[in-house]
Amino acid sequence: MEGYTLNLVGSSPGFFNHQLSTYNSGTDVRASFELPMLLQFGPVRFRVGAEVCTFKFTNYKPIGGVYSGIHATGILSFPAGPGQVRLGGGIVGSGFGIIAENSYGFALGDALDVRVGVRSTTSFDAVDDKKNKLGNVSWLDGILVLGVNL
Repeated sequence: MEGYTLNLVGSSPGFFNHQLSTYNSGTDVRASFELPMLLQFGPVRFRVGAEVCTFKFTNYKPIGGVYSGIHATGILSFPAGPGQVRLGGGIVGSGFGIIAENSYGFALGDALDVRVGVRSTTSFDAVDDKKNKLGNVSWLDGILVLGVNL
């Protein structure tokens, strides 16, 4: 897609690492914004942008605890025909985190893009609201993306 792009995403973590095995997850929402310029470094073309996301994991054991928050990251988006790869890093909760995403879809006219895919999020040195140290946590989301070209 060309021009400014606004992506609205719904996702739900399906797989997570051992530290989150006693936590239940919910549905997350995400909004990202990509700039119109297509940059090139050697043979690799990419766009830059940023995104904001919510996440929440609730511990069902008696010790309780909720690991939740906002996640704000800078992203690099690599378009590849009908597919897209995104990599990013920034704030996940109260610490640093990284993301990797792969999606595939189709365009509806010049203004709308619909994609499905998977996304991995990793947060380093995570701590829940009960001060339980979780260490490095990761989760994998199934995602549905609606991209609007502005």
